[in-house]
Amino acid sequence: MPTITLSFDTHKHLNVLRNSETESFEAAIRRLLQLPSFASTETGAAEPTKDVGRPWIAEDGTAIPHGTELQHVYKGTPYSATVEDGKLIYNGEQFDSLSNAAHRVTAANGGSAVNKPNGWLFWKVLIPETNKWQPVDCLRK
Repeated sequence: MPTITLSFDTHKHLNVLRNSETESFEAAIRRLLQLPSFASTETGAAEPTKDVGRPWIAEDGTAIPHGTELQHVYKGTPYSATVEDGKLIYNGEQFDSLSNAAHRVTAANGGSAVNKPNGWLFWKVLIPETNKWQPVDCLRK
């Protein structure tokens, strides 16, 4: 099998763009290059696997994996958003930032229409393959 050499900086960025720590670098590169995914079978042959979707990339470069659930309880009511194939979705609408999605929740439910909450502090995430809610800020490197 051929090998490639990467700089530390490239390796670090590729690591951030993986959907999870269990996604191989091979799978991440294939996904980012929009190539079909492959998995080895017992016979060693490769066959296509289900596309796992792209992460949503925040303005600061932080990657939030496809399938990640976000949640916040505002005025006693839980609100949820998700990352779906490179998009941040709340209530069927796509957002370009965590803060804009958070602002939609608060402004629509009696919060200030002027003050925008810090989305990194507002949302908690349930990352795929885990069962623990964490502040979304924990994903920043």
